[in-house]
Amino acid sequence: MSRLATSALAGAIIFVCAVVPAQGTPSAGKSVVGGGIVAPGSLPSTVSIKFGDGLCSGSVVAPTTIVTAAHCLRRTPASQIFVRANTVSSFAGGDVLGVTAAVPHPGFKPGFSGTINDIAILKLATPTTATPIALPTAAEDAALSPPGATMAIAGFGRSNPALDRPARVGQLRSATAYARTACRGPSYRSFTTATMVCASGAAFVVARSGRKRRQVQRATCFGDSGGPLLADTPTGPRLLGVTSYGGIYPFRFSFVACGLRGFPDVYTRVSAYLPFIQPYL
Repeated sequence: MSRLATSALAGAIIFVCAVVPAQGTPSAGKSVVGGGIVAPGSLPSTVSIKFGDGLCSGSVVAPTTIVTAAHCLRRTPASQIFVRANTVSSFAGGDVLGVTAAVPHPGFKPGFSGTINDIAILKLATPTTATPIALPTAAEDAALSPPGATMAIAGFGRSNPALDRPARVGQLRSATAYARTACRGPSYRSFTTATMVCASGAAFVVARSGRKRRQVQRATCFGDSGGPLLADTPTGPRLLGVTSYGGIYPFRFSFVACGLRGFPDVYTRVSAYLPFIQPYL
C-alpha cells in the first residue's frame, strides 16, 4: 500500500495520507470507510485519477480542469496521469482522459506534523462532459462549514481500514461527515482553520483484522485523496474541501489505517485557494 509518508516517531506514531496503489483489477464496492455506494450520475463531478502506480480521487471544476491533492502527484509526469470520468467505477466504464499539465500548489509541503497547501490542478487533454462542481466563495464557506455542520465525503478509496488487508478500490462511495472546531495533537501541528477543514463522521462500524477489532468512524481512506468534501446549498453542492490526510495512530492500534476515533481527517479548504484555482478555469 502506497503512502505519502510512513514513519515511527518516538516509537509511538504513524503518519498516514490517503493514496492507494492501483493493483490489477480491483474489487467493486471498496471505498470511503462506512460509505454507501453512490448511484450513477448522483456525483457527476467526482472522478478517479490514476497516476503512475497509484490512484486518487478528484473533482471536475471546469470542462478541462480537475482539482485534487498535491500529494497525489508525487512528481508523476502529466503523461502518466489519466482521469476516469462519468462513471462510479475506478476501473471500468466512463471516459478515460489524458492530462496535459499537473500543477501542485507552489507552497505544497508534506510533513509528519501535517501537510500544507495540499491542492493541485490537472488540465485535461480533452474536455470532459461531466458536470463541474461549483466552488464556494469565502462567505459561503464560512456559512457552510461551522463546527457541527453536516457535509459529505466521497471517493474511490478503500472501505476496510485495517492495514494488513489488501488495499482495493472500486465503486464510488460517499458518507456523512461533520465539521469540527479544529484538529489537535502531534499530527496536526500545521493545522490552521484558515486553509484547512477538520471533519469526521460518527463512530458506527467495527474494523476487523483477524482477531483484532476496533470501532471506527466514517472517514476517507487510501485512494480517497484529492476527493471532495461537499456541502449542499439551495443552488447545488459546493466543493468545500479536498481530502488531504488523516492523523497519527498509536502502534497498539496500527492495524487500523483510517477512521480511528479521536483522529479526524483534514481537508484543504478550497475557498482559501481560489486565487490558485481560478487561472486554470
